[in-house]
Amino acid sequence: MNTRTSRASKKRPAARSRTSSKKAPHTGVQAGLRHISRQEKSPKAAAGWKVCLTRRGKFMYKPFADSKYGGKTKALNAAKSWHAQMVKSTSGADYVLWRRKKRSRPGASGSGIVGVGRYAVRYGRRRHLLWEAYWQDADGKRHSRRFFVSVHGERSAKARASAARRQAMEELKQELIRRGATFE
Repeated sequence: MNTRTSRASKKRPAARSRTSSKKAPHTGVQAGLRHISRQEKSPKAAAGWKVCLTRRGKFMYKPFADSKYGGKTKALNAAKSWHAQMVKSTSGADYVLWRRKKRSRPGASGSGIVGVGRYAVRYGRRRHLLWEAYWQDADGKRHSRRFFVSVHGERSAKARASAARRQAMEELKQELIRRGATFE
């Protein structure tokens, strides 16, 4: 019997799927229970439901104890209605625009303007500097416009990118108002 085994014959454990990362959508949450969780009885808290959500940087929290609302189902219904009321009062076209204008990392692109960045791209062997404006339309599709420093100059390219972003955001606001849509 051969004591040596080839590397190809060894079985490796299955790789973890990419969808199970922290950035994956909430798969374990039911559609009607987003931001709502169950809290069982503990020495410090009563059994019930709790709603936790954040809007415009403000954290909102409210507990719904089973004993106060007359049972598990009634407390859940109260939590759902409070959640719907908060989402409705804090959503709308202005909220969607606020979320899109929010900076993810301070100084990420160095421009100081949300949605406008300075980048270097390679075409063949040459490296070109550019200012890029980027945004998402009302359907969530990403768009961008590039302004090359070699064509417009540094200041003009940045100014044109900023103007393109501003114009796109105004068009987006008008489209969201026209649709009359509210988003969570």
